[in-house]
Amino acid sequence: MKRSRICLVILGLWLCLGASSLAQAPPNFRIEFFTLPNANAGDVAYSVQDANNLGVVVGYVSSTVNEPTKAFVLDQNGVIGDQVPGKVYLLADLINIPPEVTAEYAMSQAYSINESSQVVGRLKKYPVTAPLSIGFFADLNDPESFEELPKPAPADSVSGIGINDHGDVLIDSWLSGEPRNYYIYNPMHPETDPVLLTDPVTNQPLEGIATGFNNYRQVVGLLNGGGYRLTPGISLETFSEFEYAHDINDNGQFCGTLDLSTDPDDKVFFRYTDTDPIELIGSEFNSGECKINSDGDVAMASRVIQSSPSRVSVLRDGHGLLDLDDLVVGEVDDLAFWDAATLYGIDINDRDAASGFGQIFGTGSRTTGRGRKQITEHRVFILTPIAPPAPDPGITVTPTNGLFTTEAFEGDPASFEVVLNTQPTADVTIGISSDNPNEGTTDETSLTFTPANWADAQTVFVFGVDDEDIDGNIAYTILTAAASSTDLDYSGMDPDDVAVTNLDDEQAPTVTYDSDDTPTPIPDRGMTDSTITTEDDFQIANMIVTLNISHQRSSDLDVYLIGANDEVVQLFNFNGDNNVADFNGTSTNGSWTLEVYDNRKKRTGDLNSWSMTVETN
Repeated sequence: MKRSRICLVILGLWLCLGASSLAQAPPNFRIEFFTLPNANAGDVAYSVQDANNLGVVVGYVSSTVNEPTKAFVLDQNGVIGDQVPGKVYLLADLINIPPEVTAEYAMSQAYSINESSQVVGRLKKYPVTAPLSIGFFADLNDPESFEELPKPAPADSVSGIGINDHGDVLIDSWLSGEPRNYYIYNPMHPETDPVLLTDPVTNQPLEGIATGFNNYRQVVGLLNGGGYRLTPGISLETFSEFEYAHDINDNGQFCGTLDLSTDPDDKVFFRYTDTDPIELIGSEFNSGECKINSDGDVAMASRVIQSSPSRVSVLRDGHGLLDLDDLVVGEVDDLAFWDAATLYGIDINDRDAASGFGQIFGTGSRTTGRGRKQITEHRVFILTPIAPPAPDPGITVTPTNGLFTTEAFEGDPASFEVVLNTQPTADVTIGISSDNPNEGTTDETSLTFTPANWADAQTVFVFGVDDEDIDGNIAYTILTAAASSTDLDYSGMDPDDVAVTNLDDEQAPTVTYDSDDTPTPIPDRGMTDSTITTEDDFQIANMIVTLNISHQRSSDLDVYLIGANDEVVQLFNFNGDNNVADFNGTSTNGSWTLEVYDNRKKRTGDLNSWSMTVETN
């Protein structure tokens, strides 16, 4: 379903505010919180930096009791070696860092992880002295894989700030008082020197801040006060000085924040694609961060004003912008923490096939107590989309009624669709036929669904059959036979039949029946009658009765028509045409009797003639 958009120009840029109708209800998200074993509440603060599609989360944990920052790893699903699922580890518990390195660099921070669970980050001196830090690479599946990243040029600090699925590492290298330089290096190919990132036009080093890195080595970030996207060796695209790009996916889409004005509470998220103008997301906020997955979904954490807690939302095409507070489920204690927490350090995985959404990762902090008993507790959180329950085997036919065909040669056929609800283990064949081939036929005599195409709806076209009879509109049924299959779930399953009406195209006649036993006298205070008999069997759509009566005082008369079905209708307008709607829908076949009564003395007259004009269906 396409989004409706309102586009406007702000600060010289085309901007679009997206609005979406929900294609279907989004899933709930199960909240889980994680902490270091034996860590006291309030003693540590977590910063989630990155996560991969295996559910491995990396970041660093800071101490509130004067201990150095340490890199951590959360292995949600136990995919790294023989680690315990759902446990938070310090990087030093998983990777053997040489003692001489840890002796000099006591602080560690993990910034990025790829799908092979290779991690990059930095080790930093504690207390801080120059040189400040070295960059590192490690493979979490190999305890002996620690490697110091090269220092391509004189620098006080080197950090591995991004690693893609090819093992390319984005290195941040800087010397105090000098601009930062960025390099790309692959530890799998140590014979290749790090490549300096430059402006492809000027060949000058890329300065500024790099925040996102993808599998095609594209980089986004902040340059000269505005956002940029660098495609090494090809192009450097810069954007408004009010934009800041945060993250980029493999399609070149990126998300970021935009200042709408000088008001600090007037920022908004945006998503950029090569095919659409910049798309604004949601409403204004004070501060925030975002991440984008390979599907183009954007996870965001933001606070509306400086004093408000930061909350999490996600933009997902087809669902629009979702406030996750409305979708989170979990244990009572976890929900209580979630509801009171400030949320930050967001990341989002690619969509899973079952729910159509990705996991969302981050950090939550909650303050409880007062005065000297006040404690701020930090936890790592994972929001996992809950896939809807698997459907039961079944055959869905849509629609099953309300279809019309026509006898007209040029008339459009009707159609309906058939699809299986679940994947069968063998072919499923359904016979298709008409219970009245004289009124309608189908273009298919059977449908076959395989384990490969079971989810693809198959269309059956229904055609009306012409005849020369004035038979009106005829209802008939397209029969869907019981399924034939060696899959016992589907064998013998009988889908719904489809009700159809074939519209008659023959011109219905208008017929007039005249009395042949008139004139006849109307006796004083007496009655006369006259009968019209027809063997025609037409359905009456409308009837007009015409009376020709001569009488000295017409107000003396009552006139009745008795139909072929014995229904009696009094005719009040006896000197003119009479529209007798009560007989509509009945048959003309049989005898129709007109009775004329004279109710008073001294006046007589004659029934000269009468007739029935019938419009038929």
